[in-house]
Amino acid sequence: MSHKYKSFSIIAAIDDNFGIGNSNNEIPWQLKKDMNHFKNITTKTKDKNKINAVIMGKKTWDSIPEKFKPLPNRFNVILTSKNIESCYKFINTISFTNFDYALEFLTNKAEIDKIFVIGGSVLYNHTIKYIECEKLYITFVNNKYPCNVFFPDFLKNDDYKLKKNGKYYEENGIIFKFCVYKKSK
Repeated sequence: MSHKYKSFSIIAAIDDNFGIGNSNNEIPWQLKKDMNHFKNITTKTKDKNKINAVIMGKKTWDSIPEKFKPLPNRFNVILTSKNIESCYKFINTISFTNFDYALEFLTNKAEIDKIFVIGGSVLYNHTIKYIECEKLYITFVNNKYPCNVFFPDFLKNDDYKLKKNGKYYEENGIIFKFCVYKKSK
């Protein structure tokens, strides 16, 4: 099957139950090293004249503190059922009602280098099945937290193979590691 659009990656931090947060838009752990990892992965480009794009759902956009909106040095795409007029006050920020529209737009935008899906749960569950989804950047947070929003259990099948098994880190009593999975088909 050929790629209709530019390939993209998913980046997420998950606990032992694949939890990513709760319905109050809160992540139950605070890891500075993970936030720096997220920033480095989603901002580093192969070509210094290009910019990466991050695609997120409306709840993920809403969870970003105002002072960090839009995520700097990245083209921000928000998916929502209705247009978000307020996002247009920001440079490099746009909203779409459909993931395919967003992906097509970014595929045709010459200055975009890499594309990352950054959440939330509905978007992860939808996009992980795309042929264009080539990599998963997963931070495994070694514990079970009170989450009611989850990442899809991608380990149940062989769609993604472990490419890089990171070493363990510890911060604030929390053990975690960074891994990379690559699409196997």
